[in-house]
Amino acid sequence: MERDQGLKIARASLLVALLAYFAGTLAWTLLQQERDRGYGRLPASPGPDPGLRVLILNRPQLLERAPPKGSRTFDALYVQALVACELSSPDAPDNPDLRVTLKRGGRLLVKPELNSGLILSSGDFDRGAKELYWTVSRVQISPIATEPAHDPADKTHPDPTGFEAAGSRPAFAIGRNRYRGSLELRWAGSKEISALNCLPVEAYLEGVIGEEMSPGWPLEALKAQAIVSRGYAWARRSKARASESWFDLQDGGDDQEYRGATGMDLCRRAVFETRGLVPLINDKPFLPLFHASSGGRIGGVDAVWPDARDVTGNQALAPVMPPQDDPWYTEAVSALGLSATHGTSTATIDPRELQRELGKVLSPSGRAIGYVKDIKVGRRDPVSQRVLSVLVHHSQGEPVDIPAHAFRRLVGENVLRSTLWTPDSPKKYESAVKRGHFIYDITCFGWGHGAGMSQISAWLMARQGWTAERIVQRYYIGTRLGRLW
Repeated sequence: MERDQGLKIARASLLVALLAYFAGTLAWTLLQQERDRGYGRLPASPGPDPGLRVLILNRPQLLERAPPKGSRTFDALYVQALVACELSSPDAPDNPDLRVTLKRGGRLLVKPELNSGLILSSGDFDRGAKELYWTVSRVQISPIATEPAHDPADKTHPDPTGFEAAGSRPAFAIGRNRYRGSLELRWAGSKEISALNCLPVEAYLEGVIGEEMSPGWPLEALKAQAIVSRGYAWARRSKARASESWFDLQDGGDDQEYRGATGMDLCRRAVFETRGLVPLINDKPFLPLFHASSGGRIGGVDAVWPDARDVTGNQALAPVMPPQDDPWYTEAVSALGLSATHGTSTATIDPRELQRELGKVLSPSGRAIGYVKDIKVGRRDPVSQRVLSVLVHHSQGEPVDIPAHAFRRLVGENVLRSTLWTPDSPKKYESAVKRGHFIYDITCFGWGHGAGMSQISAWLMARQGWTAERIVQRYYIGTRLGRLW
């Protein structure tokens, strides 16, 4: 009898143990799945996400009617509401006549009026009107259901960068791009409108990572990019707010590549798992530069941004982003199959085009530029061997000494891809098309300005087991990671 009782107790204990094991396994699996999706637990946040105002550029990649080289303004803008939105004006928040609802899926056409006003046309307004003329300089398009919960009429929560659509969903679309957060449209002239995407920093970063890096790259490389891009955004925001600029940064190569929401899981995870983290020098944020491919040699920050300093203006960044070797470059460019774009490339410079572009730059100062007779290297960095300045000899005076970074922008950053030139560049030779006309070839290595983190090298480092923190600290000397929010 006692033996049977003991067996029952043993079986019951075994059953309880098995149930506990399976429950624990199930809980661990669910937690792991959450982490794999980027929704694991985070340390307590020291503060709220500060938000950003991103200027949307009018580019051929966005709209078919965009100028060939893009523009900061639109002559008209078509917006589609992906969630139910409210249109209101920050210029007159208490005026009920300047408030209308645009239903989910609704389409809106916005045009500038001749004298500081906006014309809003849609067949999807709640009041049934198809065209509204608002004599205001700004119109805000905000999702109605938001997180955190937001009432547009509530004056205690006026900052449009502090909330977005519930479920972190994209709220509106312009052309082929979908955007989270809200949209502010500004009258910029009788034929011009500016568009600002107002959203949390972390929402912005999810769109940046998928553009600045391939979304299929190793997680630690994506996390390194998230940390660096967050530091970049914060530094630009700090400068903009100090100067009372009406936007913090713009999409595109002048700041960071951004095309709105991507919805890519690995990018979301990279941003989520690094939330609020930025590189710090002496506990202060700074603007960390980065580029696509170093060509094997990282350049100093001063060649791109003379006398660069942290956000307080106290700490010089030359020791943080110095010239240095990049031993991962050769293997990375080969393994990724990017030799044609991120390896060696040659740019052909026509002196007539250079004269025209240089003339546009010099004309405001009253300096004339004659026919370009020669192009030569002015100075090279003795450590990185990158070109620091270019001498343009012309027929009307002393040679023009141009910083190499500015010369590259003048020629075209996708044409002349870096400042790391071969020793014999520029090569001068006679055109095969026109006798007596000389052109120049410049052969260079890598792609980008060359300062800070090399993205393809970060890819290889992550593949070799480097953590995001180690990658960031390798390229930004003497830094540590700190959480701002």
